[in-house]
Amino acid sequence: MVTSKKLKSVLGNSLPAGMSKADVEAVLQFLYGAFDKRSAKQVQISHPYIEENAPQVSVSDFCRWLQFVCNS
Repeated sequence: MVTSKKLKSVLGNSLPAGMSKADVEAVLQFLYGAFDKRSAKQVQISHPYIEENAPQVSVSDFCRWLQFVCNS
């Protein structure tokens, strides 16, 4: 599990442009429904809003990051 500071430094400190809190909730619901806890820690995804050299993070870390920036 990556620390929140590391996630923010890798993925950014704010929501992607045009993304609302409602969008975040919808994405989180989808991801939590699609992955159980074990697979969410194992599956690596690229940040969908960074096109070049997108960092790879686990689904669970990506969800944590979304929650951090949404509540900031």
